[in-house]
Amino acid sequence: MAASVFCSAAFAMQFKDNLSDNWCTVIWMCALALSSSVTFTVIDVLEGDLRTAALTGALTLVLASLILLIRNFRSIAAQLLFAMTVVGSAPILLAMYRLHLAGLFWAYPFVCISYYMLGSGRASLLMAGFCPAVVYEAWHWTTHEQFPRVLGSLTLTWIFAIIFSANNERQRAAMERLAASDPLTGVANRREMEKAIEHAVSMRARHKTSACLILFDVDHFKKINDEHGHEVGDNVLVSMVAAVAARLRKTDQLFRIGGEEFVALLPYTRLASAYALAETLRNMVAANTFGGHNGITISLGVAELETGEPAPDWLRRADEALYRGKELGRNQTVRANSPCVRLKAS
Repeated sequence: MAASVFCSAAFAMQFKDNLSDNWCTVIWMCALALSSSVTFTVIDVLEGDLRTAALTGALTLVLASLILLIRNFRSIAAQLLFAMTVVGSAPILLAMYRLHLAGLFWAYPFVCISYYMLGSGRASLLMAGFCPAVVYEAWHWTTHEQFPRVLGSLTLTWIFAIIFSANNERQRAAMERLAASDPLTGVANRREMEKAIEHAVSMRARHKTSACLILFDVDHFKKINDEHGHEVGDNVLVSMVAAVAARLRKTDQLFRIGGEEFVALLPYTRLASAYALAETLRNMVAANTFGGHNGITISLGVAELETGEPAPDWLRRADEALYRGKELGRNQTVRANSPCVRLKAS
């Protein structure tokens, strides 16, 4: 019973971030798992073991409730899954109590599945209680020859589950970093920028917090690539971005959104302060050498988020300000017009 439910929950947790519109698959798999647990309950009733039938039936209801909670409250899915796994360990221990050696076989996949679903931290917490309980049960009904084998094989399973879980978590973290960052400069990419500015819009709507965007790009960057090669151009971008990032606060975020174009998101910042920072960045870039080249300049557009303004409109205003700076001769910082000014102009 527990194994089938755990496999379904593992599927749900593995794809919970990717199946936002495909939860029907998860529900069907959970339904199949629960149907198997109901089958075990019916078998116990037919065999006249009403005590076990009542227990398995109660566990089925609890597990079904937890699966539905995971489906509807994804923000606390990890905590709910931990509770589900704790509840699911009861049938394993019950099987060992009733079936002895035959029940022990379920302990090994349970250890592996727990680390797969919960990760090394929560699973180790659960195993600190589960594995000693298994050893205690095994001590009472195994022979002197069997017990060392049970203890050794369970320990090895536990150790390898920890190793594989830790490796999986490291690989997952590395993949997430690669998916979120620009491979050349190391700053966040456009997809992360879209998430960040949507969050800023949400914070503005809920808490009236201010935020500004600084959109900038390198003037005449194509000329640098054409005359000196793309490798030199890449070096210019890498060194310039490092210098810009050093001038930002820890709460600020820097993104590369394409080519030589970048966005700095400044939370809790008003337009005047953002403009002053943009001017500081412009002067800093113009006064320094990047990638062995001096005379590098940037043009910047600065926009403060207005109440009720959608994220695309906010970014568009910063972009329009940037291109007004280009039209004014480059190496300029331009404030964006407010939405009402843009409406009048149109």
